[in-house]
Amino acid sequence: MKLESAVLAMMLVLSACGGGGGSNKPEQPALKSGETDLSYGVGGKATFDAGESMLGSAVDVAGNAYVVGNSVAKLDRSGNRVAGYGGPVSPPEASPLLDGAGGVYTISNGAVVKRDANGQLVTSFGNAGRVQITPFSGGAADFDRLLQLHRTPDGHILVVGAIPGFSVHSGWIVSLALMDASGNLVLGFGTGGRKVTTLFSSALEFASTLGAQGNLYFVTRGPIGGVMLTKADPNGDFIADFGTVGFWFGPLDCDAFNGSAVAVLSTGEILASTTCGPDQNIRVFKLDSHGVPVDAFGSGGSIDPFGRIASVGAILPSADGSIYVAGTSLANACQQLAIAKLSANGALVPAFGNAGVVLTGIPAQQGTKLLALDGAGFLYAGTVSAPPVCLVDSKQDPYVISRFAR
Repeated sequence: MKLESAVLAMMLVLSACGGGGGSNKPEQPALKSGETDLSYGVGGKATFDAGESMLGSAVDVAGNAYVVGNSVAKLDRSGNRVAGYGGPVSPPEASPLLDGAGGVYTISNGAVVKRDANGQLVTSFGNAGRVQITPFSGGAADFDRLLQLHRTPDGHILVVGAIPGFSVHSGWIVSLALMDASGNLVLGFGTGGRKVTTLFSSALEFASTLGAQGNLYFVTRGPIGGVMLTKADPNGDFIADFGTVGFWFGPLDCDAFNGSAVAVLSTGEILASTTCGPDQNIRVFKLDSHGVPVDAFGSGGSIDPFGRIASVGAILPSADGSIYVAGTSLANACQQLAIAKLSANGALVPAFGNAGVVLTGIPAQQGTKLLALDGAGFLYAGTVSAPPVCLVDSKQDPYVISRFAR
C-alpha cells in the first residue's frame, strides 16, 4: 500500500514538472479567432528594413513566407529570416508566385524571373533565369507593365500586364503572355505567346484571378470611373454572354480607383470587391458564374464589412466556406490594415476579432500586399507600413507581415 502511494506521488510530481517525456515549456493558451499570434516574429510582426522596399509576398502551406522587392528573402514558420536565402536584387522584383517545390516566380522590369529553393536564379529558366515579356505588340518597353502571375490548370504561367491606352483616352490595355514552366512562350497563345486584349482600365492596379477551368477574371476601372468585372476564356478571349454584353457593371456609387480584388469559388461563383458609397467603404459582391448577382449573399448580393476612405487589398475564400477580406480603414487619422471574416452567405462572423473585423493597428498606406492561409489554419497579412503620422512617402516605409488565428 505504501509502495502504491509512493508511485502515485511520483507520477503526480512528474506530471507537474512535465516529466515522462513531455515539455517543460508551459502550454500556450489557444488564440481567439482573429487574435494576433504574438509568437510570430517580434511581438506578432515580421518587419523588413525600409531600404529593402519590399513589394509583395506569398506564404506556402508550411507557413514559410517569401518576400520580394529590392531584396529576396524568406521567413520560416516562426517569422524569422532564413539565413543564406536570396539577398539584394536589382532591378526590384514583385508579385511572387510559388512553384510548389520551394521555388518562386517573380516579375521584374518587364520580365518573369525564376528562383530556386535557396532564392538563387534558376539559370536553366529562359535566359539565365529571366524571360523578357515586354514590349507587347503595340506597346513600348519603357511603358509596358507586368502586374501579376497565375498558374494555369495545366501548369503553365499566365502573365498579366498592361500597355498604355490609345491616344483617344488615358489608361491601360490589359495584355497577357503564356509560358511553360521552363520559361518558353507558348506559341499557340495569341501571337508568339503574347496577346493584347480589348479590355481597358483607367487604373493600372486592376485585379485578376484564374478559375479552376482556366478562365481569367478581371476587375477594372471604367473609362470614366466605376467598376467592371469581365471574364475571359483560357485563350484570353472575352466571353460575350457573361454579365451584360461581356461585363458586369457595379453600382454607380462604386469606383475601383482605390483598388479592387477578385476570387473564384469552387462552385464557379465569383467574389469581387471595391470601394463604394460616400465614405468609400469596402464592399464585397457575389455573382454566379454568368455574372448575375447572388441576392442571398449579404443584402441583395453585397455587404460592406468595414472601411472609411478605404482601399481594397485581397479576398481569400477558405475551404470551410468562410471568406476573408483585407484592406485599409481610416482610424485616428491614419489608414490601418483591416481584415474581415464573412460566412458563405455574406454575414460577418461575430467570433472573429470585434464582431467580425480585426483592426490590426498596423499603419498601411498602400493596401494589403498579402492575405494567405497556411496548412495549420493560421492567417497571414502583409502590407507596406507607414509610420504613425502617415504623412511621408510610403515607398520608403518598412514591409510588415503579421499572423492571426483564423
